[in-house]
Parts: sequence; C-alpha cells; structure tokens
Amino acid sequence: MQPRFYLSKIAFSIMFVMGTFIVKAQQTYFTSAPTGRMKMDVSMTRNIKKLSFYLLKEDQLRSYLAKAPLEFRNNGTPLPLEVPLPNGMLETFAMQESPILSETVAAKHPEIKTYTGKGKTNSSYTIRISFTALGFNAIMLGPNHDAVYYDKVSKDNSDPLYRVYFASDAEKQPLTKTFGQSSKCGSPDAKNRLKFPDKDTKGARRSAAGSGDMLRTFRLAVAADAEFTNQVAYGGNGVSGGNVNLAFAGLVGYVNRINAIYRTELSVAFTLISDLNLVYANTATDPYSNDDQITMMDENQANLDAVIGNANYDVGHVLGYTGGSGGGIASSPSVCDDPYKGQGVSGVGDGSYAPVFDDQLIAHEMGHQFGMSHSYNSSVPVCTTRTPETSVEPGSGTTIMSYGFTCSDATGNDDYEATYQPFLNFHTVNYDQAQAYISTLTCFTATATNNSIPVISLLPANTTIPKSTPFALTGTATDSDAGNVLSYSWEGTNTGLINPDVTTLANTAQPPFFRSYEPVASGTRSFPRLTSILDGTNSAKGDKLPSVGITTTHRLTVRDNAGGVTYGDVTVTIADNSGPFLETTNLAGSYPGNSTKTITWDVANTTAAPVSCTSVAILLSTDGGLTFPTTLVANTPNDGSETITLPAVLTSAARIKVQSSNNIFFDISNTDFSIVAPQAVICQCPPITVTVISAK
Repeated sequence: MQPRFYLSKIAFSIMFVMGTFIVKAQQTYFTSAPTGRMKMDVSMTRNIKKLSFYLLKEDQLRSYLAKAPLEFRNNGTPLPLEVPLPNGMLETFAMQESPILSETVAAKHPEIKTYTGKGKTNSSYTIRISFTALGFNAIMLGPNHDAVYYDKVSKDNSDPLYRVYFASDAEKQPLTKTFGQSSKCGSPDAKNRLKFPDKDTKGARRSAAGSGDMLRTFRLAVAADAEFTNQVAYGGNGVSGGNVNLAFAGLVGYVNRINAIYRTELSVAFTLISDLNLVYANTATDPYSNDDQITMMDENQANLDAVIGNANYDVGHVLGYTGGSGGGIASSPSVCDDPYKGQGVSGVGDGSYAPVFDDQLIAHEMGHQFGMSHSYNSSVPVCTTRTPETSVEPGSGTTIMSYGFTCSDATGNDDYEATYQPFLNFHTVNYDQAQAYISTLTCFTATATNNSIPVISLLPANTTIPKSTPFALTGTATDSDAGNVLSYSWEGTNTGLINPDVTTLANTAQPPFFRSYEPVASGTRSFPRLTSILDGTNSAKGDKLPSVGITTTHRLTVRDNAGGVTYGDVTVTIADNSGPFLETTNLAGSYPGNSTKTITWDVANTTAAPVSCTSVAILLSTDGGLTFPTTLVANTPNDGSETITLPAVLTSAARIKVQSSNNIFFDISNTDFSIVAPQAVICQCPPITVTVISAK
C-alpha cells in the first residue's frame, strides 16, 4: 500500500497566556520534512493510509520542557508547546511534567521524562509525551477520540525524523492475521486457571458511579523478556536489538501511552516501579517462555515477587514478542490480589503495524486485570472466549475489550469493516466492571484532580417504537470546569441471548443490535448510523434494527476528556405489532420552489397501542439528509399522506423526513431530489384599449 502524505505548514500561533490571548512568535520545534529528505525504514509507512513527516529539534525541546512545572503542584504556569497534527493544523498545549517513574527509578534514569498537556485552541485535546534514550514519543487524544501518534522512524539519531498520523489511518490487514495461541486473549486451558476472587466482578453488570474527581495511582511492575528486548527496534527505527536500556526506553513509551488511555477513561494512573532488573536480553537465560503465554503468567508472578517483592507492587505485567499484530492473556481480576496481581502478559507485534495496536492490546490485557471481561458477541475462530454476561458488542466489536477485526476465517466473518481501524475507549459495561472492582481496593494512592464530573442535563424518556424503524437518541450534559469539552457516546447494552453462530451478526431478531462508535461532540446518535438510513437500507454491519418485539437498553456516556465520566440509561421497547414505519414518496428529479407535493408514508399500525403515534412532523433537508433545518409541517395526523409546499430554496440534495411528533422514530427518503427556481406566473388578461387624447 502506498501511503498518502499530508502537506504540512508551520506557522505562528495564537497562545493563551494568563487568561489573555496574545499573538507572538512561538519557538518551532517541528519542521515539515520533504519526502526526498527521509532516512527511514520504508516499512514504517506500511499499513498507514496517510501520514506526515517532521524533523524535530529534540535537544531544544527536551531543554524547554525541563522547565515545565510539576502536575498537581500549582507551582508554576504550564509551558505552551505548539505541536503539528497530521493534517498540518497546529495545536498549542499547556505542558506540565507528569512523572510515571517512581522516585527511586527516576533517580537512576534522569534521561527519562514524561509530560502531559491540555489543548489551548481545543481544550478537548490532551497529549502525553515521553523523552527516553529512543527520543521523543507522544500520543494525543482529541475530538472524536481519534488518537494522534508521534513515532521516531529515522535510521540514525543524527536525523530525528518522526511520523505523525491519526490512529484511524492505521490499518490491520486480514491476510496477516495469525490464529495461534498468542493471537487470542485466553484459551480454554487458561480459563480453568484464572482466579476470580469473591468480589462478584466476573461478568458484573452493576452500574458504577461517575468518576474523575480523584486520580487513583497504582504501582506497576513491567518485565520485558529477551524476545521483546531483541526486537525493540521500537517501531523499526533502526536501533539494534538486545540493548536493555533501549528496551526499557521502549517499555516506558508503552506505559506512558497506557497512562494516557487509563487516565482519560477510568481516572487511573500507573507509576512504574520496575527497572532494568526486569529487562532481559538473553533468550537462553531469561525466566520467560515467550511462546507459551499461559506459562508466562505464572513465570511473571514468581519473577516479580522474587525481584521486586510482592508487597512492593499493585499490578504486574510482562511484555513479550509474538510477531504479527500481537496477543496476550491475563488473570482477571487481579490488581492488588497478591497471588495473581503479576499475571498479565502482552506479546507486542513486529513493528509492521502501528503502535496503536500494541497499545490497544496492552490496555485490553490490563483491562482484564481490572476485572473487565470480553465485550464481543461472536464464536467465529479465534473468538472462542466470549463472556455471555458482557457480550454487548455485535460480532467482533470495536472497543478495547472487544476482539475487533479478529473474528473471521473461512467459516464466517464477524468483522465490521474491510480493514480494522481501532479506537481507544472502553465500552460502558467494562467501565462498570472496572469501577466496581476498583471500589473494593485500598492499595492505590488517591490524588485530588480538582476536576468536576460532568452532569447529564437532558436524557430521553423510556419509550416504545415500531420494529425495523430508525430512531435517534439525544442527551446533553454540562461541566462546571471552564475549558472542558464534553464528548458523548451512546452504546447498546443488550447482551447476546444465545451462543452466536455465523448468522447472528446479521440476524435482526437476535441481540446485541448496535455497535459502538468513538465518542463524538454531539449528544445525538441515529440508529442505525445516518449513512445507512440515507442509502435506503436502514442497516449496516454491526448496526441492525430489531425486527421483533424486544426491550433494548442504551447508555449515554459523557466524558470531559480530563478523566471525568458520567452516564445515563434509557430503555427503548420495540413493539411487535407495528412497523416498519417508512417514508414512501422518495421524490426524485427536479421540482420548482413553491410547488406542492404529496408526501406519503407507511403508518404500519403505529397509531395503535403501545406506540400510539397520533401525529407526525415533516421536515426538509437541503444537504442530502445531514440536517433538517426546515419544518414543512409541524404536526399532521399520522394517516400516511400530507400535501406540502416546497420552499423556494435552490438545492440538488433535498430529502424528506417524516418523524413522530412525540417519539424518537422517523424515516428519511432514500434519494436526493432538486428544488429549482419557482416558475414564473403568466397572467392571462383581456386586451386593454388605450385612447390617446392630444391636447393643444
């Protein structure tokens, strides 16, 4: 695949300083790199559709950030730092030092520094940066939670070349998947060995309280086996393997990015208390069986207890190497559970895929350690470790605890897209599990964040709608913290009722019905997604409208992107005796403004109980159905027909929407039509006689 390169420009920025916007020339540390200037491993462009390249003044930036104040200390003004996005846009961050090394480990590694920053132009952006022996590394989380990655790719340290790309542009191709033991999370043999303490967290669906006003920090011990160390060219940047210092630097990069995810999603942080004493370079003498991850769980528990001491860490993990796109296994729940807290294993990939897949893998395995179970609903190999109580994502799923883009082989395909594009969020049922488990723990260190938890101000009422009919859910929330930008995520919480087979994903009578999408800035979600309504199918893979009478459950999760999370639940009952409610006119062609048209729709027994829809509204879109700003009829009887007058607006992308006046269901016409200029009115008048009188 030939990647596309963004053209990037570095410009002056507008910085926000002490509450006032001022324009000044900011120090530029990133310079756009011309394509002919690159010294890199060309494999680093594989499996990324679009990316930009920048040269970074590493030493200057390191010196500059060394002046940043410490997080949570209120001992100085955060430093402004301008960072380029893959599309050439710039974002200025308010930077603070945010250590992830324990004081003891940090004293041994003064070259390692980690920082956090919040966006100034767009305060929903957050960034975490690490400086190690491998140079600069960063992850940015932002609107729609499309993460941005900054990876070093130059072949020598004299040419500090970095690639910058959106996580959504990173792809995992189906032909390169492997289905060996290491490609799955757990196995039938492993299940019998996993311990689930008497805390009722396996498959738990208890609703947790909102979180984010307190950061819970756990002591993390991470080992690296020799296979990891020997391949830690760290994304292919040309560094030779076998160097424990470089392997530790790569390990720190992973932990820093996992901190970014867990702090935003769970208000959880990790302090790395392990050092080079847990990094191994000799495959013949290291204490790990890299090719047997089940055995590695016990090996890591024993090794951490021997080297670190069981009392000196709260959660432990070991990084190995599997090739391909990685795989792992973990005991669940195990954080702070002394006999099992070190039983986490992640085998990272071989660098042919973007690090986002490794990050998602490690976040997944550590999620198990926090009591989270699998959220997917599939049985297509290798998806054999489904958890019925939390099988809320159709097919392979997309969230961290799913098996995104893994559930396909010759027998069936439960993946949504042609290529997998990951995002770094937990499903709301996994959020519940983690928070419920954390609430039983006392081993963490709590730090007040001075961040307020968002408050939901509007949530739809529980309602009943016809079967096989599109609907939308809308919620709004507020946040008392100035500058916090909220993001919204509506997710289905119905679980699979039967052990799924290859037909379940498309079966509209079997839950779960609705896939998860990234959190977005809007509190409205259409079911199915809008593009699938506009094309007339009212269906998408992973998004299916129930065709039977059933109660569907939905949750709105609101994030303030600073660790604050809250939620609200809504029940939508599907009536078996009505539906589908459909707009049937489907106007096509061109019609003059101010002309009248008869709009029709299939009432489909929706006037009867329990739907009891007596009236509908008819709306007009002029942008192909994306928005409907014009109300043609606000309230007309739900009788299947109404004459409307088209407004005198010129458009080639008009659509009609018929929606219940007091409910959430609707349908949209399937094709665009045009509204052209109104026709001229020609008056047929009798002849007029004019007599001219000449005056002298």
